[in-house]
Amino acid sequence: MALCALGLTCGVGAQEAALSFEVAVVHVEPTTQVVFKQSAPARFTPTLLPGGFRIQWSSPRIIVPFVERKYDDPFVAAVRFAGDTATIEFREPGLAARAYPLFSPDRLVVEIGRPAPAPPQQPAAPPPAPALTIVIDAGHGGAETGAIGPGGLQEKDATLAIARRISAALVRSLSARVLLTRDSDSAISLDDRTALANHEKADLFLSIHANSSRSAGPRGSETYYLSLEASDKLAQEVANQENQAPAPVTPAPGTSPARDASLDFILWDLAQSAHLKESSELAEAIQEELNALSGTQNRGIKQAPFRVLVGATMPAVLVETAFISNAEEEKKLGNPTFQQSVAEAVAKAVSRFFARRRPGSLRPTPVQAPVPAPAR
Repeated sequence: MALCALGLTCGVGAQEAALSFEVAVVHVEPTTQVVFKQSAPARFTPTLLPGGFRIQWSSPRIIVPFVERKYDDPFVAAVRFAGDTATIEFREPGLAARAYPLFSPDRLVVEIGRPAPAPPQQPAAPPPAPALTIVIDAGHGGAETGAIGPGGLQEKDATLAIARRISAALVRSLSARVLLTRDSDSAISLDDRTALANHEKADLFLSIHANSSRSAGPRGSETYYLSLEASDKLAQEVANQENQAPAPVTPAPGTSPARDASLDFILWDLAQSAHLKESSELAEAIQEELNALSGTQNRGIKQAPFRVLVGATMPAVLVETAFISNAEEEKKLGNPTFQQSVAEAVAKAVSRFFARRRPGSLRPTPVQAPVPAPAR
């Protein structure tokens, strides 16, 4: 029942300017996060109370956003401000809570949930099951064709073919249950793709896409993981292209529907913040393997606000396998040999990723499947 990951008194040096807040409460099973979006970083002292949690800021002046606000949340009944202190009222006794700061933008997060139950005296042996669950997302589908190459190849068809091959390659190299967000030309919302991974308690989420550019020259592969801010202008353009499918934002419990969209993104970014280091390492492993493919140019690892990665509660990356807008790479994307090469490269990277974390999940002697001959 830790009060703060950084010690009893947390944060950075006190600020001279007045400190103002935006407050939001979001429930992401099994916890609720109370997010204080701050106008500047500030030191704070957390205290766990019998029926709640108190935050006291060491700022010379606090601009109180409200005196009291009630919430329809499983764990949080109300948030109150008085002077330099905010008090969170729990809906039930005995809840655990911890507070920690996040930066860019400055936030103080209080995470609330039920304490982990004590293990039984004589636990029953669990039924045998795969060591891992991995969800592969084939980008686009249905009316959402994605990018279309100069020869007419649609991104949705190339991504589905590659996703199926990645699934087959993974079960040969890992003891894993591999699920596809779609296994046909069907339309699935961006939010539902991540929701499937969360519902299945996946250990990994991979979204497969094909890149596109306004010019015919760009080629090669890129690997992305989630960030509120794009690494560069081109990364933002790629995210804008892949985010075009409609994805309505559902208001969090206890809040008004007319919420700041940027605050929505910050809240859901919390679910992925605990996995950013792992997502970065996985992206690096995948990019290294794709770089080794013949004729694949290294375009690097980048971050961008991809909607399909928002809310994932596990390591998650998006792979732009090649440029469908490049006539040469479009032909490769439609070629079974190249599709299989990409699948084997991604599966090898995922195996490397889990080799250090779950060595027992690796199959000792993976068998390579024959590569289908190119269609004539």
